Amino acid sequence: MNWISKLIDRYRSSRKSAVPKLEIDDTMIRCCFPDGTVQQMAWNELKAVIIETNDSGPFEEDVYFLLLSESKENFCAIPQCADSTQTLITRVQNLPEFDNEAVIKAMGCTSNRSFLCWEQKGWVGENWPGIIEARNFREN
Repeated sequence: MNWISKLIDRYRSSRKSAVPKLEIDDTMIRCCFPDGTVQQMAWNELKAVIIETNDSGPFEEDVYFLLLSESKENFCAIPQCADSTQTLITRVQNLPEFDNEAVIKAMGCTSNRSFLCWEQKGWVGENWPGIIEARNFREN
């Protein structure tokens, strides 16, 4: 392990208590943040899955899983550092026509970008301006 990896591991281990906790079952997903904030959504309200990346890694969170509903008040923005993100990925990969290639591209991205992984057929998403950007990236 090189010195950079050791430094990153030390930093991440110091943040373990600040890791959001995911609760996932057959009816809903809930993300509980260390500051007491809770975001939750019923699976039947899910309209789109987007992965957003930014250029602030590796010392700040640079990957977020966005689960969108029809309403801007009901969504989940889950940082990759949250516990059980692998369970989340496995769950959303079972959605019809989920775009695994978008996940692969997102995990390799180090810039500010949105990757549309899935959206419900026929969903317009007019309440979510970011969905247009994610659709445009998908088409390119």
